[in-house]
Amino acid sequence: MKNKTIAVILVLLIAVIPLASCKQKRRCADCGKTEDETELFLFSSDEYPEGDDNYYCSVHIRPRIGSQQIPGVAEEIEKVIGSESETEMTASQSVDETEFQPLKDYLEEGMGYIGADLVSLYKCDIDQDGTPELCATALISEETEESVMFVVVYDVNSRAGYSLEGAMIKGCSEDLMVAEKDGENGTLSIEDNRLVFTVIN
Repeated sequence: MKNKTIAVILVLLIAVIPLASCKQKRRCADCGKTEDETELFLFSSDEYPEGDDNYYCSVHIRPRIGSQQIPGVAEEIEKVIGSESETEMTASQSVDETEFQPLKDYLEEGMGYIGADLVSLYKCDIDQDGTPELCATALISEETEESVMFVVVYDVNSRAGYSLEGAMIKGCSEDLMVAEKDGENGTLSIEDNRLVFTVIN
């Protein structure tokens, strides 16, 4: 009888342990990244009128609740704005500019800007896919027209480029880029195949 009881317990344990290990991982409702890949935030209906109780990564939660309300992001933004970014690379430093050739090619071939002045160069994983995008503040000076400043981003993985006129990069951390546009500070993200500026309230 004792042996039968032990056997039943073992069978139950064998059946329960796999079920416990198969617990569904949380995922970003937009990009599908799991909690193992990135930090996720709950867009709670209890805290926000438009909350849907789904989890989102930092890139996709920002447009929904505002960057300054995300735990840890506000501090990171202040750090980026208040100090020179360690990931910034300018012409005064020893930079392998060939690494940024895809971005330059996109400027010339994709946008038709030949001879654009790259004010600063950055590498930042804006879309959080594990590979940093090539980013720059570009300046176009025409003799007959006013100078045009804009942010240009090139995604090496998808071979896609994005730009945002009237903006300039202020700094970045590993996966958070802060820019200025129309006198306001904000974060940059890639949403629906375009570069999106979200104001920091």
